[in-house]
Amino acid sequence: MEFLNKASIKTSRRKFLVVSTALVSGAMVLRNLFVRETKKKGTAKFLTQEGTLVEIDLKNLPSKKRKVDNNELVSWIWKNQKL
Repeated sequence: MEFLNKASIKTSRRKFLVVSTALVSGAMVLRNLFVRETKKKGTAKFLTQEGTLVEIDLKNLPSKKRKVDNNELVSWIWKNQKL
């Protein structure tokens, strides 16, 4: 009888670990989905070319990032440069 009880204890422990791991990982996935939406609230500090520190709302920043090409960078430099 003791052998049957030990075997059932092992299977119940294994089931408990599998179920609890699945629940914790599912909760973390759901939390990450909702936390990303709330991260857009608030402000971020940026330094301008003149050296002043400004705060910008995060909702005004684009969500998709893209790489700036050289022609666009050169046009920004010449446009913002004071002669």
